[in-house]
Amino acid sequence: EAADEFQRITTSYHVIMDEQKRANYLRLFQLRCYMSQENVAPGGPLRPHYAFMVEKSKYAMGGKSERLLTFDLLERTMHSFKKDTEKKAFHLSSLSSVKEGSAPLELTIHFKETHPYYIRCRCAEQHATLLELLLRVCFCEGGTLTDEALGLLVDDATAPPASVHKSK
Repeated sequence: EAADEFQRITTSYHVIMDEQKRANYLRLFQLRCYMSQENVAPGGPLRPHYAFMVEKSKYAMGGKSERLLTFDLLERTMHSFKKDTEKKAFHLSSLSSVKEGSAPLELTIHFKETHPYYIRCRCAEQHATLLELLLRVCFCEGGTLTDEALGLLVDDATAPPASVHKSK
């Protein structure tokens, strides 16, 4: 047991000290977060990375196009992708408010310096998780986006679960 713990610490040290290994590890951690994305209970902990496939429009009654919205809560950024191309990247501090739309599964994201995003989620669970995430960002206690104010889980040992398969 002590030998396993020593090996875990030694491996972690080598990953942290090597830029390429650290970048690879963080990318895999991001993918683990996306793949094990769960609904967030109101006030429950948030994971560092989220991805949502939504329909988005610049106008409330406009035609909607499919977008992938990703959130990196460690870097405090939101990215919007259309057809595998990044269209916009925002710092989360540029979000000013979020409101539920008049139709089910709809949300309006307001930004401080650009037009709002009118979006429609694919399901109620996605809508609830995205709304909870955006409400925390927009109404962070003290106006500062801290890990604590967001309720962010930063311990990668518990969120999301690591692979149960070890390579040989």
